Amino acid sequence: MKSRARILVLATTQFNPLDGSASFYNRQVKSSIARRLREVFDVSLRRCDPATLTRSAIERSKEARTVDVVALGKCAAAMLSGAAATLDIRRSFMSVPAGYPVVEGVTELRIGSHPQLSPDSFAAGESLLRFIDRFFPTLFLISGGSSACVEAPLKPWFDAGDLVEINRVMLRSGLAIEGINTVRKHLSAIKGGRLASVTGHSVTFVLSDVGTGALHLVGSGPTLADPTSLGEAAAILRRLPGDCAASIAERLESGQVPETPKSGARPHLAGDNSTLVRAAADEVTRLGLRASIIDREMTGDVQSVARELFTIATRLATDEVAIAGGEPTVVVNGEGRGGRCGEVAARFAMRSIEERRGDVCGLFAASDGVDGNSGTAGAVVFSGGAGPVTATTDEISRALERSDSRSILEKIGEPIIIPATGNNVRDLFLVARDSGPHFSQGFCCGSG
Repeated sequence: MKSRARILVLATTQFNPLDGSASFYNRQVKSSIARRLREVFDVSLRRCDPATLTRSAIERSKEARTVDVVALGKCAAAMLSGAAATLDIRRSFMSVPAGYPVVEGVTELRIGSHPQLSPDSFAAGESLLRFIDRFFPTLFLISGGSSACVEAPLKPWFDAGDLVEINRVMLRSGLAIEGINTVRKHLSAIKGGRLASVTGHSVTFVLSDVGTGALHLVGSGPTLADPTSLGEAAAILRRLPGDCAASIAERLESGQVPETPKSGARPHLAGDNSTLVRAAADEVTRLGLRASIIDREMTGDVQSVARELFTIATRLATDEVAIAGGEPTVVVNGEGRGGRCGEVAARFAMRSIEERRGDVCGLFAASDGVDGNSGTAGAVVFSGGAGPVTATTDEISRALERSDSRSILEKIGEPIIIPATGNNVRDLFLVARDSGPHFSQGFCCGSG
């Protein structure tokens, strides 16, 4: 019997955006435009199902059909299911962050952590290195979240403590993912192309949660040539606070740490943020609205992204939806609950109150269903026609100072609360104008 038959059933139920149950769709959203934005998000996730995207990408390729498979990251379960539908799989290894879907029949399953590193992450890395058979073709399925859920320090220059501490510092600093993964690659025994050096014939399929064309950043590129350098990684660390960053930078500059591989096979792209944006545009059009795609990814800080999206919203016609994707950066200032999408939502709402524009609304959500530690995927921000916005600008500001956007999401709109989706193609932003009542009927006035 072909082994692929053993890897088709999801052991953990995946989120189905088209499920009609109240737990997956909050019917509190009142305005037709706000409700439609939520519908667009749900259907777009369904159309970007990682299993379907992975199967299609593999079928387009001419790679070996009997393989070992290594699936890493938030989308590992769905990607492995897609691969199993079209390949004969001899053995399989999967590592996912805790709380994400898994599949039955995997030869070896490891649960890691995300976004912080844990002992489980290092146990997964050691198991992965033992699993690799350099004499048999290996197909790698890489998705976002791999960097934290599977790791092994580059010894003897670095140890697990170094990696845990510098990862914590980088995540709190507001450093963009490009910088974070540049550093990670040069401290790891499996990232930055080093994993490919322990395999024989291998091929890689990537579901990307990074900017267009930067596939080497997904999961810190364990099997791909690395265009970054030790010097670049050290320079990034020199800009970060603390003794740990300075110590690691000094070791990288010593001339003793080996550079990452600079050549290797080209990966196959299964899907990325543009796939999600195009799916959203198709659904907006299907609903009878005009889709306006913003043809650049939103990757600045949360304040500038919220400001730009608000400005775009004010210029739209009432039957038009602007669609953007990306992944803004956020600096963690406190111990509250929140995430980048919640911060964009809160800042968008605050701008709406300050400008007295009750005719704009938006949806700001993470495709993986997990926005930081907020317990949400993001939020729909109401316009005047959608429902009352009862937060004041001062209240929103105080929440943001504590990195606690979650505490005010119900006051500015509707939190999007869904299970982890098993997807991960960055964030989706939808903004529109509502033809319903304006500021005086929808917003709580004042800044005090």
